[in-house]
Amino acid sequence: MWWRRRVHKGISRLKRWAPTGPRIDRCLNYLHAWNRLPYRPNLLSPRTFNELILASKRDYRGDMALARRVTDKIEFKEWLRERPEWRPLIVPTLDVFDFPHEFEDRIFERDTVLKPTHTSGAYLLIEERRRLSKREMQAFRRWHRQDHYRRMREPNYKGAKKRFLLEPLLRDEDGHPAKDYKFFMIGDRPVMILFGRGRHTNHTEQFYSPDWELLDFRRGVTRYPDPYPRPASLDAALKTASDLARPFPLCRIDLYLLPDGVIKAGEVTFFPGEGIVPFTPPEADFEMGRIARALIARQGISKSN
Repeated sequence: MWWRRRVHKGISRLKRWAPTGPRIDRCLNYLHAWNRLPYRPNLLSPRTFNELILASKRDYRGDMALARRVTDKIEFKEWLRERPEWRPLIVPTLDVFDFPHEFEDRIFERDTVLKPTHTSGAYLLIEERRRLSKREMQAFRRWHRQDHYRRMREPNYKGAKKRFLLEPLLRDEDGHPAKDYKFFMIGDRPVMILFGRGRHTNHTEQFYSPDWELLDFRRGVTRYPDPYPRPASLDAALKTASDLARPFPLCRIDLYLLPDGVIKAGEVTFFPGEGIVPFTPPEADFEMGRIARALIARQGISKSN
């Protein structure tokens, strides 16, 4: 509805300019969720998957120092490097910059990705050897000014160091940018898998069970109707996601499943979609919440996570 969109914009603007702090952050996050979701969120006794994310955001019971460390895309690689068995997961680093002016006149090689380390979802694919355009540089200056904690009120971004990371562009077996495999985890147990493709052209997503059964719902993005073949490296990816997620009560592990069984780690996301992305149909939010709550009970994790 038009008024919901207007309220959403108003709350997003308020988040950027209102004072920060646990109480006001919780209030703004709750109002945002109440406007976006088709029900009034209950964070004291979460029922849905979105409510579980919101409750975790409201009162995070894990190791916030570790969460803040691995949220930084560069520090995430250092964390992986501390375990020899995780080192093959690391996407190589080609360069690191502190400020946009450091790469304003640089000629970038083809098949690279440039992205800020202190935000979520911002990046630039560079598929031919060139300098960045004036418009692209403006985007990077804007991203450099951005305080993702203030913008999203996600506590793991508080105090994030602002840097820019250059990496090689990963490609799939067809030569396209690598598909997304995102594992929603409760502790070391998977709840569901988001499979995304065509993010840079015709973006579609599907949700699968851990056994790779196509689930009959979508969450924001267009759902491709036909099932995708089970990836040959899915079992290895599930084990990798389980290992990486073990220190965290609730998170999403983003992996790339590349040709020849190669697996690379993208990042750890602690509050996927801010807990405000509606499921279609809405009943799926309650069903995935039921599955997640069963895993929480089985592992003895506090319900506020």
